[in-house]
Amino acid sequence: MPPVGPARALLRLVFTSLLAVGAGGAHHVAAQPAGGAPAPVEGEGEDSARSHFRVGQLMYGEGRFDEAAAEFDRAYELSGRPQLLYNAFLAHRDAGHVAEAVDRLRQYLEQSPEAGDRATLEQRLAAMEETLEQQRREASMSAEERAALEAERARIAREAEQHRRDAERLREDRERESQRRNPTPVIILGTGAGILVGGVIMGVVAQTTSLSELDDNCTNGVCVSGFPLDRVRDEARRRTLTTDVLLGVGGATAVTGLVLLLVQRRRYAADDDADGASASARRTDVAGGCGPMGCNMNVQVTF
Repeated sequence: MPPVGPARALLRLVFTSLLAVGAGGAHHVAAQPAGGAPAPVEGEGEDSARSHFRVGQLMYGEGRFDEAAAEFDRAYELSGRPQLLYNAFLAHRDAGHVAEAVDRLRQYLEQSPEAGDRATLEQRLAAMEETLEQQRREASMSAEERAALEAERARIAREAEQHRRDAERLREDRERESQRRNPTPVIILGTGAGILVGGVIMGVVAQTTSLSELDDNCTNGVCVSGFPLDRVRDEARRRTLTTDVLLGVGGATAVTGLVLLLVQRRRYAADDDADGASASARRTDVAGGCGPMGCNMNVQVTF
């Protein structure tokens, strides 16, 4: 498992210190502890162990793991408290002393059967033992074997990096394809075309209706008695105005959709060049404007 950060490990050390050195009134065991641990000592030896432990805490907090490991080892030799083995394990582990870390953790588990996180520590011990065994196997290899192993590791690392790049490229391609197939411009263009068609139909119907009523009721500018000429003219004007609005809105909507569609295609034109042609060879120019006589738009597409 990956090592914990120095700050978190230091908190573990402080907590362990309550168990390791405790208050001054902690009792001492005269018998030899299980697992070959040194027997706790009395008097000046206990004070010396406490001093080494505190120095080890300071060294560990400063990132001086080699010195901290030596201080914790000495504190354990003087006090025989198994909790100090855990502190020594952390320091040796962070100093890169795999063999010493494995030894201290194994002793700690042997002497602390009631350790609360025993299952996790046993898994960590097994992983570190496997790492240590791998290091020993590599140390016993010949130069040719070691070179072959390093080459194999480099190959695996290159393949992993290539797989990562391929996956990233595939993700970008899918995202680009999704954006290129965005139906919004087509929907806007279709909506504008629909409104235009509606406006044309409205205009034709209005014109036909007005002319039909006038032809039926008026001859040579004279209408039959009682024919509401003013009302017919007002309705014709309203229909004409409605037709103009529909044609204007429909035209503007259709132009917007067309421009968006052209811009979208231009943006992803490079992806469609199967023959590797330069994307700069394709150009879409859109120009337009409105004046007193109406609106116009020019679209020029260069392939």
